[in-house]
Amino acid sequence: MLSPSFLIVGVIITATFLAVRPAAGADEAITNEQPKTAYLAAYFTEKKGRNGQEDSELYYAIARDGFRFADDVNHGGPVLAATVNDKLTRDPMLMRDSDGKSFHLIATVSWKGRSLVLFDSKDLVHWTNERLVQVAPTNADMTWAPELRWDPETKQYFAYWTSSVSNTWDTAAIWYATSTDLKTFSQPKVLMREAKGCLDADIIHARGKWHMVYRYVGIWMRTADHAFGPYENPVKILDLDVEGPFMFPVNRTTNQWGLVFDYFGGNQGRWGMATSSDFVNWSLVTHKDWPYYMPDVFFPSGVRHGSVLPITDQEANRILKAFGSTPFDYKGHKPKQEL
Repeated sequence: MLSPSFLIVGVIITATFLAVRPAAGADEAITNEQPKTAYLAAYFTEKKGRNGQEDSELYYAIARDGFRFADDVNHGGPVLAATVNDKLTRDPMLMRDSDGKSFHLIATVSWKGRSLVLFDSKDLVHWTNERLVQVAPTNADMTWAPELRWDPETKQYFAYWTSSVSNTWDTAAIWYATSTDLKTFSQPKVLMREAKGCLDADIIHARGKWHMVYRYVGIWMRTADHAFGPYENPVKILDLDVEGPFMFPVNRTTNQWGLVFDYFGGNQGRWGMATSSDFVNWSLVTHKDWPYYMPDVFFPSGVRHGSVLPITDQEANRILKAFGSTPFDYKGHKPKQEL
């Protein structure tokens, strides 16, 4: 870990990283104007990676409808592994840059400390520029579940994550720092806190508002007029003991949003999902009881906290060509013909 005496602003360590070598393929620019007709889930599992560590590798799965993630990319194997710090790739979040042509990956890299890990890509296949970025306050216990967004109002990226301080869980809050280059970041500030510890925030901008979901004895939502808050009007939207909520647009009906979440604990390795058309009323589309999945909504076996990125058919096909895939159904078996 980095020495606590280091300055927070702009502390970066770069390294060569270990990646699964995909088949060669030409890079192709993808613009924001192209329709997003597929969905890429990025997640970690509790399998031991090639470095002997659990939580150390990135996995992909693809859905064509946003609900049936039936293409297990790389035949269920990892597509990337971190090499810096504690070499974790927990809680991975994929972001499409505002230029529409590049992507960023941000993830938890250690159970303790003040840093997160970042990668860059032009095609979601080849990841470069692995770097350890120290963003959390000097007395932070950890930097968990980081995510990354672009704020068009201030023309800055902002990373946000969960940190508690001074070994006191009740201080756990959502912190953030800004950047114009994803190399140097501002001093951290608290973005949102509850009376007791909260974690795992996800933020999106839709319908003229910023929406934040997070875990706090269930899944809650707050809204703000600006990316940096204040986030107000807390409402519990799911009364479930789950974590890692993540929102994304789905195509099944107009203006419908999906919310996936992690049934953590007991090595369950399962996601649940809810949908909403108004960000207020959310309906479960997976079963509320184990094993959760059904023929129309399912995810890979072993899936843990992650993210879902809408992608084009071109991008999906490029990933599948590079890594290959193994299809499966909601029971984990090879799907029937209709799937």
